[in-house]
Amino acid sequence: MPRSGATPVTVISPFRGMKNLIINGDMAINQRYGGGAISAVNSSGYLVDRWAGYQAGGGGAKFNTGRNQLGFSTPDAHIYYLNTNVVSAYTVTATDRFGIVQYIEGFLAAQLMYGTASAKTATLSFWVRSTITGLFGGAIRNSSNNRSYPFTYTISAANTWEKKSITIPGDTSGVWNRTNLMGIAIFFGLGTGTTYKGPAGAWAGAEYNDAVGTVNLVATNGANWNITGVQFEAGLTATEFERRDFATELQLCQRYFEKSYDVETPPGTATNNGAVSGSTGELARNVAVTSFFRTTKRTVPIVSYYDIQGNLARATFVNAGTGAETSNINTISVQHNGFNTAQWWGTTNTAGAAGFYRTHYLANAEF
Repeated sequence: MPRSGATPVTVISPFRGMKNLIINGDMAINQRYGGGAISAVNSSGYLVDRWAGYQAGGGGAKFNTGRNQLGFSTPDAHIYYLNTNVVSAYTVTATDRFGIVQYIEGFLAAQLMYGTASAKTATLSFWVRSTITGLFGGAIRNSSNNRSYPFTYTISAANTWEKKSITIPGDTSGVWNRTNLMGIAIFFGLGTGTTYKGPAGAWAGAEYNDAVGTVNLVATNGANWNITGVQFEAGLTATEFERRDFATELQLCQRYFEKSYDVETPPGTATNNGAVSGSTGELARNVAVTSFFRTTKRTVPIVSYYDIQGNLARATFVNAGTGAETSNINTISVQHNGFNTAQWWGTTNTAGAAGFYRTHYLANAEF
């Protein structure tokens, strides 16, 4: 579920000239897990940038999810895809929900004018592959979970990339955020109970995550489902995938999640590269270090820190005379977080020579 309680902000939209409302639709950015495939079991949590695994019910994670490399094996020459693999067969109950979701910020979703008489038709397109054939589905919904549009698509051949396109009429009803809060959720169902499955092809005043009659992927042990090249755009037909340059796509992702580590370095890695330095002084004193974010965050982020040895909630002291590195901050206390900076302070646990302090940071402003 998206993180609640964030304060809405009404400023000029940071998104200009974007055709594709999906960020990281080709899975090129992978700040959390690095350059290769991952096998993290997810209940509800972010995977590659802007994509979250979702699970409600089931009593334990039912699928592994990670990024794999394609090697230009689709006609659109996408390099990466999101790989989902069922780890144990599960019979879905009425209120269970499993899937992959992207939450689109209200500033970006506002161009569709949902909730008004001028609501625009939009088209969702993507490449998909699965070991299971049949009718699959998902849904578009609002942040209040009282407006949703279930959709379906058919996977005709197992283990074969197929391109799908779904045209969705604009919703003239309901309340749709146009601020930095969540505007639209794009949900791909992997297993949904009857409570949350609705008729395909029509807007409903209810929370639906999937369509009636669709496959529950999690019912088959070892079943695999892959997706890439996801685009959600205004218009009646799918157009060519919008290929934004890597630096632009990374900055769009960093509005929601940023780290001081190099892009392909997983958080918690023992490395000096990118670490933040500050507060030259003596040991056994209070220490304060400010992190300046690379891009303005969607909201005030949750910030956490690692020392350069990879330890969470600690900082490294570098002896000015010898260059020796020691993890010696007892605790990190985050202070004065904002949309553009964050500051931590702590107390060292030894006394000695003058030096400076180094940490890595993560700033999480996701929904």
